Formats: sequence, C-alpha cells, structure tokens
Amino acid sequence: MEVSIYQLAGQAFSKAFPKLLETIAARDMKVLVHCKDADNVKQCDMLLWSFEQLSFLPHQMKGDSYIAPQAIYITDQLHDNPHAGSVVAFYNADAAIEPSGFSRIVYMLSSEEAYLAPALLNKFQQKNIPCSLLTQQANGGWLKQQ
Repeated sequence: MEVSIYQLAGQAFSKAFPKLLETIAARDMKVLVHCKDADNVKQCDMLLWSFEQLSFLPHQMKGDSYIAPQAIYITDQLHDNPHAGSVVAFYNADAAIEPSGFSRIVYMLSSEEAYLAPALLNKFQQKNIPCSLLTQQANGGWLKQQ
C-alpha cells in the first residue's frame, strides 16, 4: 500500500480532482471515490459529468440501477466496491477513516483542508506505510515533498 496526499495551492478542487481521477483511470486502475455522505456522492457525480464543457468522466455511483464496469465508482462506503477498485480517492478528506484492502490511497486537500496533511502523514508513517506529500506548483504541476 502507498499513500499520496495532493495539496492544492491555487487550482480549485473542482478542477483538480477530476483531472487526478482521469489520470488514475488512464493508467488502467480502478478507483473507488469515497464521499462522506449521500449528498456528497451526488455532488461528486455532478462534478464528473460537468468538469469539462465538451466531455465527461465515465463513472458510476452508489444507487445506480445498472452497474456496468467503469474505472471510477463513487460511494459513501469503503466496503461498497463492486468493481474491485485498487485505488481509493477521498472526495472529502478525513484522517479518522482507516482504509484497507487498497493498493493506493489518494487524498486531495484544498487550501482549507491543508491542516489535515500533517495528521495524515503521521498516521501512515507510524504504520510504516509509504506516504508522499505533493504540493501544487504555480504552473499546475506537482512537487513531491516526502
């Protein structure tokens, strides 16, 4: 297992998070997007449908009546993983949640959530789980801190 914490500096979460999911899916990895509640599942669904004007990011969400294999599945339950996603990406960062059974854990922190970075780093480092903090640069790229 490895953990990546992306800390936004200037770009809006609503622009950066879908791009991160797009990158993960392009690498042929299945991702479970964890949201804190049903309302956030719907918000994330709408974000992925509308984040770019001429396209959308194919995905499914908890409660869909037809479950076809998609690289991205949105839910509010970590155990609700019908496509066996190997990556979990948190739509709402929460240091108290203990994800297990995933090869990669991804957090994207807005500037308002930056205070969570030290707690997340400490939590996983204490368990000897490789953990990287990546901070956003002015050009939109990422710089690995640890």
